[in-house]
Amino acid sequence: MNERDLNRTYPGGLPGYSGGPYHLYSELFDRMPTWQEVEDILRPLDRVNTVMLLSRVNVHIRHILQEPTRENLAWLQGFVMRNFLDEDTFRRLQERFSTERLEDRLLFHPLQILNALRVALRVCGDAPNRRPDQNENDRYQLGTACLMTSDLLSTEKETEQIMQGKDDERTKNLMVQMLSPFEVINPARPSHLLFRCYVQLRMLLKDDVVREDISRTCRGFHFEGRFQEVAGISLDKWMALLWAAYSYFLGRSREDLVSQPELFIINRTFFIRISQVTQEEMDLFLGTVSCSFEELTNAVLADSLSDPRFDLVPFRAKPMFEVSKGNFACIDPAFLLEKMAAGVFWLICDKLPRDKRNDLFNAWGRLFEYYVDWLFRGMSERPTAFFSFPAWENGEESFDGVFLKESLLVPMEYKGGFLLREAKYAGTSDALLPELERKVVAGCMQLAWKIGVLFNKNRSKRRQLRDIPTQHVRRVLPLLIVQDHALGGLLVNCWLNRRFKELVKLQPIAADVEVLPLNLVNIEDLETLVESYEGSQLDFLYVLHDKAVRDPHMISELQSFLAGVEGYRFPQSDRATKIHDQFKKAMISYLFPGAQPGSNATS
Repeated sequence: MNERDLNRTYPGGLPGYSGGPYHLYSELFDRMPTWQEVEDILRPLDRVNTVMLLSRVNVHIRHILQEPTRENLAWLQGFVMRNFLDEDTFRRLQERFSTERLEDRLLFHPLQILNALRVALRVCGDAPNRRPDQNENDRYQLGTACLMTSDLLSTEKETEQIMQGKDDERTKNLMVQMLSPFEVINPARPSHLLFRCYVQLRMLLKDDVVREDISRTCRGFHFEGRFQEVAGISLDKWMALLWAAYSYFLGRSREDLVSQPELFIINRTFFIRISQVTQEEMDLFLGTVSCSFEELTNAVLADSLSDPRFDLVPFRAKPMFEVSKGNFACIDPAFLLEKMAAGVFWLICDKLPRDKRNDLFNAWGRLFEYYVDWLFRGMSERPTAFFSFPAWENGEESFDGVFLKESLLVPMEYKGGFLLREAKYAGTSDALLPELERKVVAGCMQLAWKIGVLFNKNRSKRRQLRDIPTQHVRRVLPLLIVQDHALGGLLVNCWLNRRFKELVKLQPIAADVEVLPLNLVNIEDLETLVESYEGSQLDFLYVLHDKAVRDPHMISELQSFLAGVEGYRFPQSDRATKIHDQFKKAMISYLFPGAQPGSNATS
């Protein structure tokens, strides 16, 4: 670890693959492979070195996908292709897809690599003479297994479920099938995770009003104290080490990663040798994000109710593993960094008895509400009037937030909870839909009921908002703001909007008030919308209203819609720049007391 790496500025562009479908083995060989074939190909290979090589490839891909352009993505795909495809496969690819660009249709991608890695942990053994990192033929075999894996990420039955039947059923099936892959292929952007982590866990948790409210409403729950209990290290120092580890893996050039494979390894002692981090602190940190190779293998072999293609919880829970005494490799840096947000929650949750978790759930939700409120209240200018945690006239809590712009009312509910992992990764509607009803549709119900009592067609039954005039309102634009990144997936908004409309129909709303479709807004998209307004005066309320009018069924994902909006995402706002600078300064101060960001401390 060195301070120069920690001071790198990471691109703010959209990470993840956003091109067309990836290449398939069946397209080249005119037949469908099987999981048994993949296992038979991988079984003779050395387990440790196969897992190490796949992890290196995945870090390469994540490293390139964080960049705002595709130039290096094309280079990397070509590099891996030349080293992992045998002559016959390479020839077929050239003959059949000579006009297609590698950056538009990937040969190798994270979901594929992680699945091949999962199979390798299950079936490979100790075979020091069968190392794909040293043996060309073994490397070609590994490439073939990866290519086959891409075909097996979707089954014939799943294809039928989205191609046949009624539209509503097909929409539901596609949403369920794509929820988990979307989360893997499109991880949260690093700049957003760091921004959110700093504001939530350092600024808001140190705000007396926020701390006292969470303590009062959540039976004395204290985030920092509870984290210290379960991790053995302070939350601040843990965050600094997590950021340092991520920076170590991702703050390299592509040339360094190719020519110096040792850069994929963190040594528990060498990594901290010029910092002020103690060995005990480093080991406690590693205990929360890493495991032994044997433990990793056993976690993959353990029985699970989830779909094995998408049940990547063993890798998410411990994205680093000890490859040799004191030396740690990273399976997926995106999984490592996401611990800045969801990882804090799950680390505490997994250590609590089930009957003690409600306080955590409530505290986490309350912290998220404060965070969204902070985003809106902290804007130097706003597109219109904003009301923070408005109340009904009798003082009871109403919506979480409201914007009022002429005759348009924008009521909002904020949902910070995460879907249960066994529901999210089961790959079935029977598991996922009840969880969506419990965690997300509940917010739709709150919005529908509150809109209903606010605009009841019987004026004598209406409830009034304190200090917010609504008599002139003729349009209502409901927003449901969520924290779980997977909810930004394909057709989730479409399905939830359908449920919302069903709930609105049950409300006796006045005929002169139009309730527009529900916008499901992931917190990352909201952050970018707010930042875009601060940086370029992009009126995000107009944009969301425009989407509701143009796409009444909410078929397109908000992120895709916003990508075509001029002024979205650029330039970075002064507030965002300030927070990122504060984050770097705070992290470096923990690791290198007395040093200044930008200095030339080296490892």
